Amino acid sequence: MNPLDALNGGMYYLQGKVEMSAFMMNQLIRQAGHSISKDPKFDDTQCILQGKRTDTGDTWTKIFSIADAKRAGIYREGTGWTK
Repeated sequence: MNPLDALNGGMYYLQGKVEMSAFMMNQLIRQAGHSISKDPKFDDTQCILQGKRTDTGDTWTKIFSIADAKRAGIYREGTGWTK
């Protein structure tokens, strides 16, 4: 990872730990030749992502919904979740 990319939003400090942003994770996955795409069945209540590894051909699907966000305690009125 380029140090400037890390400083320009690729890495951040949260609750005593250095974390990688979703943007940086996506960039590193794509640089390695793997793919991530949004499933056309997504809607306003859920996001469906599909990934594929180039080295093994393995695929995965991940669904994250508003209900999941509420259970995780990250859904709050007046935030991006409700707009």
